[in-house]
Amino acid sequence: MTILQTLAACFDSDRFVCEIRYRDESGRVTVRAVSPIRFADNNKIINALCLGREEPRNFKVSQIEIARKIPADEVLMPVEVIDVT
Repeated sequence: MTILQTLAACFDSDRFVCEIRYRDESGRVTVRAVSPIRFADNNKIINALCLGREEPRNFKVSQIEIARKIPADEVLMPVEVIDVT
């Protein structure tokens, strides 16, 4: 399953969230849980609720290194954002 497919599979936020490994513009790498809202800019951006920050965020799909679908009932908010750099 591609990263786009994994993110799209998590649009059912009552059942699933995505755990992503994300490298930001400065090179900082974090692992975080997100609840995707929609794709933007021709699927280059994912608008999602960051469950660690508890606010909407925009993520460049090209900077998501790993995405995995996890059952929503396994997630307790707020979810820790892990800095792995």
